[in-house]
Amino acid sequence: MRPKASRWSLGSRMLRQLALTAGVITLALSLTGLWFVHSAADSQAEALLMEELDESRAEFSVRELSAESFAAIAEELNARHPESELAWRVWTPDGEELLGEFGHSPGGSERAPWKSPIDQTIRLDNGYRWHAIRHKSGHTVALLLNEKPFRRLVDQYMVTALVFMVAGLTSVLLVGRTCSVQLSRILARIAQRARAVQTASATMQLSNEDLPSEVDEVVEALEQMLINSRAETESSRVLIAGIAHELRAPIQNMIGETEVALMGEHSVDEYRTVLASQFDEMRHMGDAVNNLVALCSAAKSAQAQVTEEFDLFEQVRFRLQREFHRAERMGVELLLSEHGSPRIRGDREAILAAVRNFVSNALDWCPSGGHVRLVLDGTEHELEVRVEDDGPGIPEELRSRIFEPFVRGPAASGRRAGYGLGLALARSAAANQGGSIELDKSPLGGARFRMRIPRTRRAEPSA
Repeated sequence: MRPKASRWSLGSRMLRQLALTAGVITLALSLTGLWFVHSAADSQAEALLMEELDESRAEFSVRELSAESFAAIAEELNARHPESELAWRVWTPDGEELLGEFGHSPGGSERAPWKSPIDQTIRLDNGYRWHAIRHKSGHTVALLLNEKPFRRLVDQYMVTALVFMVAGLTSVLLVGRTCSVQLSRILARIAQRARAVQTASATMQLSNEDLPSEVDEVVEALEQMLINSRAETESSRVLIAGIAHELRAPIQNMIGETEVALMGEHSVDEYRTVLASQFDEMRHMGDAVNNLVALCSAAKSAQAQVTEEFDLFEQVRFRLQREFHRAERMGVELLLSEHGSPRIRGDREAILAAVRNFVSNALDWCPSGGHVRLVLDGTEHELEVRVEDDGPGIPEELRSRIFEPFVRGPAASGRRAGYGLGLALARSAAANQGGSIELDKSPLGGARFRMRIPRTRRAEPSA
């Protein structure tokens, strides 16, 4: 179990990320909208200012400008825009004398510049803008516009945007909270079902429930892992039970022979016979244990990439001395034939164990006076190992299962049955090298095993 200090809540983290993302997006949209609204309000104020000045210029382009006439026009123009405060100032053509002030007299009018550049808008710090033009008559006309009505639009937008931002964030948090709670409940239910699995034979059925696709994949992976664990446990149980069963009989025989030998005095030859019999039993048990260890560690060896380059022909001649002596004692002719290049790179011990098991299996089935032929054929890219005998062959009903652990046929007449591990180990060794094994009928009349293995293990790049 992981320490609590390193744990974190998926729901809380999702909620924080969702709130942060929604807040950033909402704020960005609000600021963008504020910029557009502010620009639009500023453009409207400037347009109104210039529109009123242009109308005053148009009115006095056809008649004489006087204080009385401008007062009437100013009143008319102000009436069109009652929401805006329009204050006018008019100077005489020489620009030295003020003809008059007309329209509204807003509180900011006294802050307006007495004289200002012609055709240039001046923004005042009290919320007003000022613009002066020169009429055809030579009079200078200036207009002071109150911007507060336009600024109210910006303020209203800001309030509205803030309300929508708060409402949006609240909605996102509520939806995110609901989703995170649902997800947490689903994961908690899965964890509860997983904790309830106490044995390898128990099941955890969740695939049929209405689950999100992402969670459903996790559930399927857990169920598959449980199935694999169950299969591995069952395989280990069968393996342990099988080897225990196979070793019990020879151990019982050795105990019985020893008890009989100790019950009385016997000759040296009789003791030698007992020891020879027990030696054969121990040798068979040793081979079984070695095969079992090699079979159990085959997967680990495949992951560890145990490889080395060696001469297969030379190693076979050296490692199979015991099989050659055994064939001689049995009266069986064991022939070795070598062709092509012998060099190979791979797991030496596993490959040689496979060849030994092929030959040992053939000797177990070959009758006295029979023949076993071992052919080593090296081609450009692979080596082929063929073992043929003139024994009874493999029964048809066993052909599909002969490479499984503890599967064996009936013992040859007068011979003890094997443990059913050698061929399983051979298949594992060939598979780890990237090769294959075939079983068919031998030209000699019995069985023929053919193992093809690449010169370089396919799991690693070629040199």
